Amino acid sequence: MAAVRAFGDSTLKGKLKQPSINLEAAKTAMKASRIYKAILREAEIETSPFAGSRRIGQETIDDFIRMQAVASKDDKPLNKALAALIANCLADDAPALKVVTERRSIPGSGLQPDIQIELRDGEYICIEPTWRNSGKGLDSEIKEAQNTLSEAHVKKYMLDKATQYVKDFGL
Repeated sequence: MAAVRAFGDSTLKGKLKQPSINLEAAKTAMKASRIYKAILREAEIETSPFAGSRRIGQETIDDFIRMQAVASKDDKPLNKALAALIANCLADDAPALKVVTERRSIPGSGLQPDIQIELRDGEYICIEPTWRNSGKGLDSEIKEAQNTLSEAHVKKYMLDKATQYVKDFGL
């Protein structure tokens, strides 16, 4: 949510009860995350271990449900906000790393990763966020829907993504 609050467009922010965050607070949240620490490790940059999840407030949970509803129609603005926050953090910790979002830019590949980070020449991290939801609604705002966080839905999504990469790289 920190990424959307810091870098989301006006349409995304307009759906949130808490539409903004201080950039430094957003960066602090990202830098403490498991995924950011994994990116740094892949880039061979020392980082502290992941300290574990913290308690998430109900307002943030509700805002995330709102973003899941947006993602069901178009997840590109969410991916762009997430990429912008990652890029801002990497500018501090690994300025040589380049973050690209929603573009085909891996040489010799037709893939369009949601978020792509070039580690070294010809070596990439491709991040494919999934904005699955539990199906929970919000009173008089978002109707309950199918639970797409079930194990079967997530496995199918992961298998489809992995198959795209395997085919593209001829593995």
